[in-house]
Amino acid sequence: MTDDAASTRTVIAPPPGQPVELPVLPPGSSDRKVLLVGVDGLRWDRIAEAEAPVLTALMADGLYATGAHDPASPAQTVSGPGWSTMATGTSPQRHGVCDNSFDGRRYDECPDFMTLAKRAKPDVQSCAVIDWAPLVDMGTFGPDVDVRIRFDGDRYGFYAEDLRAIDVATRVLSETDPDITFVYIGCVDEAGHRTGPLSSAYMARITAADEMIGRLLDAVRARPTYRDEQWLVLVSTDHGHLDEGGHGGPTEAERAIFVIAIGPGVPAGARMTGVRTVDVAPTALDHLGVVPDPSWRLEGRSLLRGSTVTPSH
Repeated sequence: MTDDAASTRTVIAPPPGQPVELPVLPPGSSDRKVLLVGVDGLRWDRIAEAEAPVLTALMADGLYATGAHDPASPAQTVSGPGWSTMATGTSPQRHGVCDNSFDGRRYDECPDFMTLAKRAKPDVQSCAVIDWAPLVDMGTFGPDVDVRIRFDGDRYGFYAEDLRAIDVATRVLSETDPDITFVYIGCVDEAGHRTGPLSSAYMARITAADEMIGRLLDAVRARPTYRDEQWLVLVSTDHGHLDEGGHGGPTEAERAIFVIAIGPGVPAGARMTGVRTVDVAPTALDHLGVVPDPSWRLEGRSLLRGSTVTPSH
């Protein structure tokens, strides 16, 4: 069903086996497009060991940046703070989310980057397809996002809901014209909790997520207007995992994050260290031609302009 607010269309996906309504999204306003894929709990050091040809190709053809959450942060290394930091381009000290209760959230002061893009360019069209429900229910991706499609991985299982979400996201990319699309994938983190990131099950879920990302990219490349568009594709994560599975503490394995970026102006084979989750939002806004207002107080930098980006050899 959809909500009644005229300014937003939030679709709460029905139970598995029932069709999902795809709201009408007005045509986008620009040939500059962003696809951000968030893969929950993907430890970057496990990608090379997995069968992940799509991610491997993105790394080879674009920027691969690694980093870690600030060990002095007051936040736990869990999804609430991680995705809030990515969405808003601000730290937990600013956005107020320090655990998965979302208590203290200040999204009115620190809105998501889609909302900021809309404020700067009202004709920008955005869509978020998510199956970790709190990211919609708690307002991490807020009501100014044009379309929010919310599945429920906690209730129905993340692998199954990821597949449903990807089906819908490919329709969004194929049948409508968003300027910004965010897609969440939760099955890797689910496996990390069950068997740890060193397990074969975790590696299999990386492969599954890789295939899902490939489907999204195929949908982008099959667009009839693709040759006239400039797409920036970003892939990132919210936190890592202990070897035995689980996260929330300050260890290096739990704090580990990465960003992959490919698109106009991104040198092939570039490598960067010291990337931060707050860098994702400014990077997306930069590609869209949105100059951040100082009042937004974004804490990251655009990776499209980083002087520390160097080609690999």
